[in-house]
Amino acid sequence: TALKQIGTIDTGRIDEYRYLETGFTKIADENTDIKQTLKQQEVIMRKALLGRGLRGHVRSMASIADALAEYGIVFPSDEFIVAQVTLLNRLEETAEEEAVELEMMFLIIRNMFEDLVGKSHRGYLVDMDGVFSMLISSGGGCVDFSDDVRNMSKSLVEAIRERFEVDLFVAVSQSHVEALGIAAAYSEATEITQYAELIDPG
Repeated sequence: TALKQIGTIDTGRIDEYRYLETGFTKIADENTDIKQTLKQQEVIMRKALLGRGLRGHVRSMASIADALAEYGIVFPSDEFIVAQVTLLNRLEETAEEEAVELEMMFLIIRNMFEDLVGKSHRGYLVDMDGVFSMLISSGGGCVDFSDDVRNMSKSLVEAIRERFEVDLFVAVSQSHVEALGIAAAYSEATEITQYAELIDPG
């Protein structure tokens, strides 16, 4: 009958719509997976590039400027400070739980610290062997770059303690210039951190 024919046509269309919907959903899921993979690769590359600079494996910033810019890393000046952040009161938990906690704290600290620093300068936080190191490039316009970063570090410590009941120690280097200065600032901040750990091993 006509009703059956109409019903057959409607059912066919519904099946076609479902087929198309499934196809679009699959494409959307694949695009999401690709974006997530690219994001993960971006994080890895940013860490690798910043790590090379901090460890003194870069002789000139100009040599990696294009690579840095490709991953959104741009420095407004050639004057740098390294601020090293360590957690003072980690919870007693399994290695797996600690790794998850560290990853969460890294994201929280990175967002808060980069926002604080970003008001006047440009900073990028990287996790190197469980120690969070921020490479900060001066944005100019401040009387004392080092004092400015120390004040921002104090604000970070207070905010993290108040919101998450986690105590931080932030070691701030003196300001240095050029690529070789980055390695010197990192070494200086590391020495301050190690000295603090010797005095108060927790």
